[in-house]
Amino acid sequence: MRIARIVAEAVEGAEAAARTAAEAAERATGAAEAAARAAEEAATRAAESAESAESAVARTAATAPPEEIVVRTGGARIASIEVVGSGLEVEFVNAGVRNSSISSSSISSSSSSSSSNGNFICGLFPNQQGYIYIGWASNSGESSAERAARQRERDAELAEQEAKREAERAAREMERETWRRERDAELAARNIERERRQREKDAELAAWLREREREREEEFAARNIERERRHRERDAELVARLREREREREEREAERRVRAQERAAWQRQQ
Repeated sequence: MRIARIVAEAVEGAEAAARTAAEAAERATGAAEAAARAAEEAATRAAESAESAESAVARTAATAPPEEIVVRTGGARIASIEVVGSGLEVEFVNAGVRNSSISSSSISSSSSSSSSNGNFICGLFPNQQGYIYIGWASNSGESSAERAARQRERDAELAEQEAKREAERAAREMERETWRRERDAELAARNIERERRQREKDAELAAWLREREREREEEFAARNIERERRHRERDAELVARLREREREREEREAERRVRAQERAAWQRQQ
């Protein structure tokens, strides 16, 4: 019974090792599928960014602070923004020269103003975050078509940069997923090797226990045989003594009968 229990425990350990290896392989497969999905999503996002430059700029403008929007849409740099009364006063820097300020109280949304260094187009657009965005137009000598072409070039560059960043992020994610898969595979291999060694140890232990049980049974059988032999010898000696006593009793009985007969004969002669 003890050997059967040990063997059953060894079998259970082997089954647990097999389940562990299967789970590790399943995790590695899931990680590979997740990496493939992440790469596919990153490629899709990069394609969308490359195909829609205006959309990328619009998404950036939705959350960026005023200074970033001004730079992205026209290249101007804000020197200062101050709240004056109920309006907003903005000072621009163009070509290193500080321009005269424009007050929001004197212009309306998408209205224009000018200074000695260029034309300003200033629109006050509060969004959900409470920001106010100011746009900048180029110098007075540039036509609207040229400005539009330059804007498209900037948008295309931004989209290209965004696509490049997305591709880099996808590459890094794929590298991380590859590392995770390799690590999971290595861990699974280590677990399998460890479980294999454990199974070998369990098998050796079970074999040793079986050998010990066999030796014990052989020793027990030998002791039983010796004990039975001694019992038979004692029984034979006892039977022999009983027979000897019976013979002696019969001899004494025969002698008693002879003496009784002799005594009876002597009495008759008297």
